[in-house]
Amino acid sequence: MKKKLLIFGCLLLWYLSVWADGKSVSCPTALLGNWMNKATHEWEYGFYEDFAVARTGFWNYKTIKERKKRLEVILENGTQEIHLKIRKTDGKLSAISFEGEPFEEFFLWNKCFLSYPLPDTTSFPQPTFEEDTVTLFGYIRHAECYGKRNFTVSWSEFGEDQREISADIDSLGRFCMKIPVYSSQLIFLDWGKLLRRIVVTPGETLLMYVDAKDLIPTEEDRKDRKFFFQRDRDLLFMGEQARLHNEFTHCPYSFMRDMGELCGKVPGDMAYLAAVRSDYESCVQEMKAVEQKYAPLSRRCLEAVYSGIKYEMAWILMQGRFCPSLKRGNAFKSPEYMAFVDQNFSRDSVLYYFITRDYGSFIRDYTGYMNDQSWGWLYDGVRGKFLKDWKPKALQLLVREGKFPRLTGKECDRYVVLRGMFDRLLERQDTLALQRLLPEKMGLDSMLRPFLLDTRVQELAQALHQQEELRLYDTLLSQPALREIYTANYFMDYLKHDRTTLNAFQLELMEKKISIPCLKRRIMDQNAVYEKLKNQQIDYPESLKNSADFVDITDADQLWETLLAPYRGKAVVVDFWGPGAILAKR
Repeated sequence: MKKKLLIFGCLLLWYLSVWADGKSVSCPTALLGNWMNKATHEWEYGFYEDFAVARTGFWNYKTIKERKKRLEVILENGTQEIHLKIRKTDGKLSAISFEGEPFEEFFLWNKCFLSYPLPDTTSFPQPTFEEDTVTLFGYIRHAECYGKRNFTVSWSEFGEDQREISADIDSLGRFCMKIPVYSSQLIFLDWGKLLRRIVVTPGETLLMYVDAKDLIPTEEDRKDRKFFFQRDRDLLFMGEQARLHNEFTHCPYSFMRDMGELCGKVPGDMAYLAAVRSDYESCVQEMKAVEQKYAPLSRRCLEAVYSGIKYEMAWILMQGRFCPSLKRGNAFKSPEYMAFVDQNFSRDSVLYYFITRDYGSFIRDYTGYMNDQSWGWLYDGVRGKFLKDWKPKALQLLVREGKFPRLTGKECDRYVVLRGMFDRLLERQDTLALQRLLPEKMGLDSMLRPFLLDTRVQELAQALHQQEELRLYDTLLSQPALREIYTANYFMDYLKHDRTTLNAFQLELMEKKISIPCLKRRIMDQNAVYEKLKNQQIDYPESLKNSADFVDITDADQLWETLLAPYRGKAVVVDFWGPGAILAKR
């Protein structure tokens, strides 16, 4: 009997020890919530049912001991521990001692925006173009409101490439992601109805808290989207740059009418300008009211908000180039329109390119508009641009380098002069003068044609054409880094449009124009993609046809028969991807 009791006692002790070890540490109800430092208004602690946040990270409860007048809390994260002493709270005011330091007073946040007590005159650092990382921790309370989904951030990398990364949300509503950036950068937070923008700083670590229940639109929200974006909600940031994020996300969104809403509804370009200015002034006044209410807002917050509003206006003004009723030919009807743009909007701020949504679009449309002014001649009522043939100049340069020893250079020099004269007369449509030059031109055309078709000439001509087009940025953009960004985007657009590699002359031009390593790397990475495609082994290469074999066939039916001849008796799949091909077959 004694032996049985001893065994039963041992089993009972074992069971109790297992139960005690497996029992989770529960957080007292009075402590639950987000605690703000009374002196600084910084969010420093969050205590929830299953874990806590502090020092821009997630922590588990190791122990919570209740004393007579305080709580002693140990938080753990791997091998790290945080020791806190918390004076017992009535839910309104408490005091916390971190690692034995003096107690500081804290209060529970009630989701109303809190202005910071001291001025912050910190400026944004100028972009260095060195790749760095932003670490974003997040906790979405009540994440189950929107079901299972990833948390996504997106941003415009160098204005053209839309980058997007996602992170899994764990069962407690937490996630972590690493965001690669080259500068202070505007990024978009996208989860459910959480549509917010923040400006992150290279190297920073931040923690975001949001309550998903606050993201559910109300009836008032559905009537006017402004209410949804601007009402108070549980959204907080922790970290060294938290002030900027908390202020920026609580500033009002600008809602300006875009070109699509205004085009056709205003009588002319100056009325369009007046309407855009009116919307801009309304947004500025709304922001001024917020600035006065929550003064002092940080310098960086004010710069990010006001530059965002300003260059949204600038972009909408330049979008007017796509509204025919505002223009006469290629230009706005009133010279005062572009005079206003030139006087009020900078084209040399590389910082605004990264921290606003619309600065890059403004520069793109501005340079596009100025390029449109070179489209001068009319053909059947359509305004066009005369495209110069750069092959004569390319041949001349290669002959001077000794690439074509059979040519003395005299013929090439005369041909370049003659083609220049011919092109200018053609642009002016001077028929009589053209007829006088035509015999000499045709003679040189015939003599030099074999050389002009040489691959080296055509490749150099392509690079010379691109060099001429890039003068647009050299002329209009005085800021070197900004000029290089748009030059890099030009090469990226070429690669993606033509889906081929850069030739040796184009690579030389790119090296000459671009010195920023990350911009070069983007181009070379994309170039490598098409290099790989060009060199890959193709199945059934005998099915590939050289279009040069068919250039002399002008009859559509004959072309059709010639293409199908090798495949008599076999099934053939034909993809008509262009209206021209369909019309030709008909």
